[in-house]
Amino acid sequence: MMRAFVFLIVCIPLIARAQATDGELERDAAAALNALYASAPAARVLSATAKGVLVFPDVRTSSLVEGAQAGDGVMFTDGKIAGYYSIGGLEADMEAGAQSYSYALFFMSDVALERVNDPDGLDIGGDPNIVIFDVAQALMIGGASLRGQTITQLDR
Repeated sequence: MMRAFVFLIVCIPLIARAQATDGELERDAAAALNALYASAPAARVLSATAKGVLVFPDVRTSSLVEGAQAGDGVMFTDGKIAGYYSIGGLEADMEAGAQSYSYALFFMSDVALERVNDPDGLDIGGDPNIVIFDVAQALMIGGASLRGQTITQLDR
């Protein structure tokens, strides 16, 4: 019973977040990517050879003993919108509270880009062909930071 209560407390902020329209999501993703390029020149260099860049402009986490993370994003290939995706998963041993992050994932090979469209979703982990940036900090982060999170393509 307590576990169900904790789950509800953790998920309420995630469920309550308003789903952005395609236009809002596209605008926010483009703004996040441009902000990353302005503050981390390495990201712009990576984008020149990346097969695709997936930007999650607002990933929200919420936790109380156990946590959850969720957000929607936009895939850019050759500077054009190629699709919409969601990221989500459960996490353990997080500090209590809620936060918002913005991530940009650079897919450096065709195989990595194909894997994101797997019907079962892409489990983020140690794939060396996916480079992940925390947009707000303009830092490359390891795949372990998003381990356990699954990316799935949205039908929009």
